[in-house]
Amino acid sequence: MQLIKNISDKRGQIVLYHSEKDNLFHVAPDGCISKALLQRFLKELKIINDQQTTRAMHHIVDTSKVVFAHPLNPYYLRAIKKLPDIGWYIVIVPNPLLRILVHLTKWINNPDFVFKSMDECHAFLKKQEP
Repeated sequence: MQLIKNISDKRGQIVLYHSEKDNLFHVAPDGCISKALLQRFLKELKIINDQQTTRAMHHIVDTSKVVFAHPLNPYYLRAIKKLPDIGWYIVIVPNPLLRILVHLTKWINNPDFVFKSMDECHAFLKKQEP
């Protein structure tokens, strides 16, 4: 995976990786994800997505290192599904309680799949390869 962008503030960061071989954007938030940090990330993601000339890319957001997220973040994350040429929008949520919350609020940010680990996600993606 190639590092594309590291967006950070004093309490958290969001790192974006790209793997053209695997057709993936991998988003790795860490720490406290404020509304302002998320908005900066979404602007960068839109710019990066607009520059893509290849096929649709799957977006994986791995929340395993998030300590705190602003309560309105799911509303802003809807922007991922609105990107042109997006493949699957996958969310990794290791915490069972938070996974239940993601499923309850799925209508807001509408991820295609929610997995409990990256291993589970990779196993799913391997099954989907032609």
